[in-house]
Amino acid sequence: RTDTRRVFPNTDRPQQRRRLCAGTNRFGGPPQASCLETRAEYRFLRMIGADVVGMSTVPETIVAVHCGLPVVGLSVITDMCLPDALKPADVAEIVATAGRAEPHLRTIVRGIAMEAGKVRVA
Repeated sequence: RTDTRRVFPNTDRPQQRRRLCAGTNRFGGPPQASCLETRAEYRFLRMIGADVVGMSTVPETIVAVHCGLPVVGLSVITDMCLPDALKPADVAEIVATAGRAEPHLRTIVRGIAMEAGKVRVA
């Protein structure tokens, strides 16, 4: 795994470092684009190296790279999706988890923007 202090050098506080991890994001594309994977699919994806499964980060990154844009991908993991401990998806819990992550994500994005020097952050 990548050392996040090298990738995100402004994350000096321990509470930020432990929340940042580099990993492999697998696109949960067709036919799964609107549903969650099965236990067997989660096991397979883990076996082939996926750390997380997402619905938009990968295709958005592909389009950005195709357009020649620089890319930093950030994802908030809202559901652990452990194959041996799967429980029904609780949309309210997922939304609440994302909401709790928002202030931290905002800080990270501002730090990246300031580091890039291309965006003025108020």
